[in-house]
Amino acid sequence: MDLSNCKSCGRLMLQSKKYCEKCQNEKDEVYRSVRTFLSNHPGSTLLDVHRELGIAISELLEYVREFSAMPMGGYQTKQSDRKA
Repeated sequence: MDLSNCKSCGRLMLQSKKYCEKCQNEKDEVYRSVRTFLSNHPGSTLLDVHRELGIAISELLEYVREFSAMPMGGYQTKQSDRKA
């Protein structure tokens, strides 16, 4: 079996996962709180989630990248906002 370090805390673990069990449980809890918030506040923006739940924007964006199916409420980028 191959070993690696947890992407979040650096703890040694089996390479088959990105995060150790403790960090994965914490990420799952944060994910559930975001999902609950968005269910109760449809149309919320990324900034609304950040302000209300105190979750870092970088962490929220990580969820968007990792779980592309995760609904982020009103967080949308317009074509004119994108720089080539």
